[in-house]
Amino acid sequence: MKNINIKKINDLGTIGKIVSVIIKVIAIIAMVISLILGVTAALAPDDYISTKGKIEFNTVTDCSSPFISRSNEEDDELSFKIKAFGIEVEPERILNEAEILGLKIKSESQDTQDSSNPDIVTTESLTTIEGNTGKLIKAFMIGVSALIFIFSLLLLISISFAKKLFVSLEKCDTPFSEEVVNNLTRFAYSLVPWGIFSFGTNGAGGGVGVVMVIVVVAILTSVFKYGAELQRESDETL
Repeated sequence: MKNINIKKINDLGTIGKIVSVIIKVIAIIAMVISLILGVTAALAPDDYISTKGKIEFNTVTDCSSPFISRSNEEDDELSFKIKAFGIEVEPERILNEAEILGLKIKSESQDTQDSSNPDIVTTESLTTIEGNTGKLIKAFMIGVSALIFIFSLLLLISISFAKKLFVSLEKCDTPFSEEVVNNLTRFAYSLVPWGIFSFGTNGAGGGVGVVMVIVVVAILTSVFKYGAELQRESDETL
């Protein structure tokens, strides 16, 4: 009759094996979906999505405010300046154009003086956005698909080694057997790419947690190796 603690280890190995199989299936499905998504995005035409729109608003400035002053030029009745909080600005038609990530952004503003009340200045602003965003969305979808694929692949590799460890625990007569120790060592090595991937995607904050898990598993591996040596010496003595 098996020791009750060994039986618990066998039961935990069985549960771990079942869970690892479920996670493996999920990882494979995620890899297939990410691959299909990435290929679909790569084959889509660059101009399949376009963006066009405008933003229009008016700003009214009351120059009679004690914080704002206005001065007219003598040689040009339509020319005027506004001084707000000590900063002098000469209203004029301002036109700015830029292209960001395939989008052409045009910003235009025009200052006009109210003919009935010279203290009132109205700023009319218009921003138009037009361009092809299909290429940008394609790059985003391909990048996301690649990250999901790599994540799922690393998960599949680690879970495959974890499953072998659980199978050996399910059948073992002692957790310090050579098979258990070897499978635990391989599982520890399979976690190393996780640390590299976490540092690359999440920075130090996300990578430190994974590294700590790897360190703990490595320590457990050393403990189990030492236990296996003691078990072997005990068997040889008997």
